[in-house]
Amino acid sequence: MSTADNPATPATEEKDKVDAFADSVVDFVDDFFKAQKVSLDEFAAKSSKEIDKIIIKKTKDGSKFIAGRFSLIFVSAVKFKFAFEFYIKSPAEKDYTKVYGESKPISTSRLKEEALTELMTSKEVAYEIDEPVFGKISKVSNAPTPNPAD
Repeated sequence: MSTADNPATPATEEKDKVDAFADSVVDFVDDFFKAQKVSLDEFAAKSSKEIDKIIIKKTKDGSKFIAGRFSLIFVSAVKFKFAFEFYIKSPAEKDYTKVYGESKPISTSRLKEEALTELMTSKEVAYEIDEPVFGKISKVSNAPTPNPAD
């Protein structure tokens, strides 16, 4: 006997309605956060915590954080990327070490309209990376890349 031969009971109909409602709530929340757009500062702030984790990991051996920079880079009207670089000085080494990372292209649909306009106009928006303090960022304008020799 198949389920098609067996009519639904009120209890199974109610369970199906509850499951359908739960699924719709999950889909709504998922779509809401996918559709949430951020400013450049908000994007940088969210990225700051992850970069701080990298710096902390790289300085666990006693190395000292020197300076760093986080950049949002315009690629096209539909894509942007971010890059970061920072310098550390190991007590055992004579020279500084540069740590660098760059993202794959990211959809500009994640940015607020004014953020996209600013990025399209500037081509690059840079932030200074401070010694790790979670969530702290400082915007810099047209600042040159940090030079550890200075």
